[in-house]
Amino acid sequence: MNTYTGHPRARLDVAGRGHGVVSQLRGWLHNLGATLHRNHERRVAIRELRALSDSQLDDIGVARDEIPEIVQSLTTRKAVETRAAGKQVGSASLGAGYCIGHS
Repeated sequence: MNTYTGHPRARLDVAGRGHGVVSQLRGWLHNLGATLHRNHERRVAIRELRALSDSQLDDIGVARDEIPEIVQSLTTRKAVETRAAGKQVGSASLGAGYCIGHS
């Protein structure tokens, strides 16, 4: 069936080489979803930390103006993957469970 001489894009699909594009699109969509999820988790963590009183923040050693920087440093992809590697919470992997109140 590789002898199809019609449209070049159709030829790729017939030859079975068009699947690379689909795979790339799936990877891109997965990365986009993961990025959106991490950004959501950061916003939740920042909101929850900002809801703490000054004395509670003082107890954990966090200044109110440092909250975004601290959350950013704790939720970078590499830091999350390092903490998540090999750890299990029940039957689920620890992936986004770095936010306060979420696990």
